[in-house]
Amino acid sequence: MNVVPTHITVADFCQGIERGEIVVNPKYQRSDKVWPQAARTFLIETILLHYPMPKFSLYQKIDLTSKKMFKEIVDGQQRSSAIFDFYKGKLELSEESDLEEFAGKSYANLDDDAKQNFLDYALNVDLIVDAKPDQVREIFRRITEPRSDVCNTPTVTFTRALERFIQAPPADVEGSTLGEALGAVFASRPASISASSRSCWAMPASPRRRSIPM
Repeated sequence: MNVVPTHITVADFCQGIERGEIVVNPKYQRSDKVWPQAARTFLIETILLHYPMPKFSLYQKIDLTSKKMFKEIVDGQQRSSAIFDFYKGKLELSEESDLEEFAGKSYANLDDDAKQNFLDYALNVDLIVDAKPDQVREIFRRITEPRSDVCNTPTVTFTRALERFIQAPPADVEGSTLGEALGAVFASRPASISASSRSCWAMPASPRRRSIPM
């Protein structure tokens, strides 16, 4: 087994899904629930701002019938779904978006600079090659089932916070921006989320006054 760190742009990633070269395997899905619009909007905002996000894990395989290479999404299926839906125009950002210029917009409604920002965003990927299925399942288990606080990596921190927000938003977030709501989730678990992880995923203090970096 070998794990190769690499990256792929959002444009290439979505085109790979369209061509059937990147596929979803339900075995690696933590839940069949689809993220709500608030969580999906938060993710797309992250891309439009060119903020970092956790790595994707893809398992490279070969179809023995067609002899074609393809990649299964091991970790990152909900993120992949949100990104692809926005790419295809099937997702509109929430009217409650932290970024006024994007509130309620789909990809088609973005200006050209924002569209370019979205398509050029580099997704960091761990490409799993020459692996057996049981090895891939073990990788998935270790990514998604951390056993102690030392496992609070940015991936785990980001995912846990979103999952808690999706399942049970804090009672005091009504009327808050998405960034403030997610911030409340992080703040509710100071003992289990490191300061470096919180700062990594924090939204800017005044997001409505920030512009997209060129």
